[in-house]
Amino acid sequence: MILLASSVGTGSGDKLLLGAKRLERDHGLTILVRALDGQPRGPVPAPGHTAWHVRAAGADKAGIVAGICRVLAEHRVNIADLASRSRPGEGGSPHYEMTLTVEVPERLDHELLRKALDAEADRLLVDVEIAPV
Repeated sequence: MILLASSVGTGSGDKLLLGAKRLERDHGLTILVRALDGQPRGPVPAPGHTAWHVRAAGADKAGIVAGICRVLAEHRVNIADLASRSRPGEGGSPHYEMTLTVEVPERLDHELLRKALDAEADRLLVDVEIAPV
């Protein structure tokens, strides 16, 4: 999970670090905290990009997020938002759903991206949809 947080409160960074250390100790987690430099992120989509939605759904198993995100990264597509959930599917087996808002470079051949996502969906045995916002 990636969490981006901001605060203007005095000592908020130190409090966040202390809380993270407590979570690591109490729950066996590994947490990396680092400050981000630079200006706040601009609006989505970034200049030279168009906003698209990507949705993946299928039987819940390891590798769905990694596989879909790898294809997007290979095509220089930025993930602006990702939401996922697992719920009971037919027969009680877990069903996974992931919805992403992505920034697709305007110069990218959309059909090439669609075909790459379809190939990864076939490999993962999930359904993938992609459409402009």
